[in-house]
Amino acid sequence: YSYKNAQTDNLWQELSISAGIDVSHVMKTWTKQGGFPLLTFTTSSDGYVVHQERFYYVQNNNTQNELWYVPLTYQIGNQTVKTIGFNQISMQLDSEINDNISFVIFNAGQFGFYRVHYPTVLRQKIINALHQDINIIKTSDKSGFLADLFALERSQTISPIEVLSSIDWLYFESSPVVWATAISGLSSIGRKISLATPYY
Repeated sequence: YSYKNAQTDNLWQELSISAGIDVSHVMKTWTKQGGFPLLTFTTSSDGYVVHQERFYYVQNNNTQNELWYVPLTYQIGNQTVKTIGFNQISMQLDSEINDNISFVIFNAGQFGFYRVHYPTVLRQKIINALHQDINIIKTSDKSGFLADLFALERSQTISPIEVLSSIDWLYFESSPVVWATAISGLSSIGRKISLATPYY
């Protein structure tokens, strides 16, 4: 396209040839609609299911089934990070993600632009792993785990008590990056409490 006027679709076309996937289809789910997704993981008879919906800090009655093409990355224990394309409202996860694993981190590496809502069982596995070895999970993933917790609390998806009961492993944490995320989130909860508590 040297010395020519290129359009967005020209870029997607060239990237599609290089990547071997329809990049235009993927990118339109991100550039033609607002917001970003919340991925909620729940148990099923066959393991775990992931569901996507638009993330809101303030509860919204929007009934549209907005859909994103999400590069869902995950890492089980210290295994290699894996990526799957998630472009449905709901999807059954591979059977390797089950209650017998040590722990699993979704959005491993924190490269994806989405929030993660872990079920209680998988969240507790992460907490237990951090109690045993605070360095077993990467700094970026610990920070992302906290950021998701605080965002879910702010959106009233989970309670402050759930958040506070999920962060006692910070006693062993020394990373300023992780602590910066924790302090920011705890400050937000603290402000809520101060506004809700009457003074006499």
